[in-house]
Amino acid sequence: EESTEKGDETIKPLAPWKSVLVNDKAKLRRRSKTDRNTKTNGSGIHSDSKDEAKKDSSYNYGLLPLTSNNDDRQTYRTLYAELDNFLSYMTIPHASGTQSSDPPIREQTAKVYINHARLFLGWIVDARSVLTESSEELIDAPRESEQRDMDDGKDGQDKEPFTMSSPLAASSSSALSGTMASQPDEADSVRKRVWANVLRRMRPSSMRESNEGNNDDARNALSLYDIFPSSTADSASCVVRYILWLRSERRISSNYEANILRGMIKLVKFRFSYETSSLSDDPSAIQITGASSPKSSTRLSSTTTPLDNLPIVTELRKLHREAGLKGKKAPRSSDEQKKWLEWEEYLEVIRLLKMDLSDMIDSYNEKMLVL
Repeated sequence: EESTEKGDETIKPLAPWKSVLVNDKAKLRRRSKTDRNTKTNGSGIHSDSKDEAKKDSSYNYGLLPLTSNNDDRQTYRTLYAELDNFLSYMTIPHASGTQSSDPPIREQTAKVYINHARLFLGWIVDARSVLTESSEELIDAPRESEQRDMDDGKDGQDKEPFTMSSPLAASSSSALSGTMASQPDEADSVRKRVWANVLRRMRPSSMRESNEGNNDDARNALSLYDIFPSSTADSASCVVRYILWLRSERRISSNYEANILRGMIKLVKFRFSYETSSLSDDPSAIQITGASSPKSSTRLSSTTTPLDNLPIVTELRKLHREAGLKGKKAPRSSDEQKKWLEWEEYLEVIRLLKMDLSDMIDSYNEKMLVL
């Protein structure tokens, strides 16, 4: 690169450390999958297509921020109303007889958990249309299953929608600690089950009629009650699939995984807070759906709530502990050698800043003289 003359001084090209990204994993996450696995033909020209680039550009996949007016708020009205209440749930004390909750946390911490919830919910519904082939097909899939049951003479209303295949029969690639070969199919299975729950909760005709209006109604009606239909450990499968996707596609660190799971635990507690509020006075009598087990009958300490004994919370906390232990042994995501400047480099930065400021002052004075 050529240097530029300015008076008696020579402005050197920007030092290489000025463009260094300390966390290389973050840089990779901002690239599409196609960019990360670039393939070129013999002439050195990229061979990826526009469709592949669109499919792989899944960096922004979450719901939009909780502003008063955005497209996602109009599309997923129930979810956004729940997210608004979720923020209040985490930061405002509640009477023990109305809603079970943990002690209030700082608003800044609550906003981090809200952000985690936005990303998770955006992944569930594929809000940006970058994760699945067609979100419309995922909503219509439960209707097709219902129609097949009717054609076979079965009562579709009595059938459990889209139950996952037996974990014992799954290949090792489906395991949380294994590879991610079957992860997309399992993730779509989770999404289909969520939409089936929405459609069954709506009017019966929604399960049999497929049109754009009905799908819009389903998006409006989608709730945390459909994503976590019960407090059993099985209801944590959607969170597990989300974590698997983050591992394979986003290369997240164990520490970030632990942070995500902390936010998911808060979200699940919010989902079941009203159902357990009546048990606050007697924590040893947890009898809500899917939560009655020998372990959950033990009396809780004064610092916990009935929510802590829910099987789904217990499952997520186990995953959180595992991620935390891995994080303690894992290397840092950032390159420590790139985080700090040598004294000479620091002086160079100051010198360049002074030159930039001098140019700005000269330019401003010239404009003032013209005026």
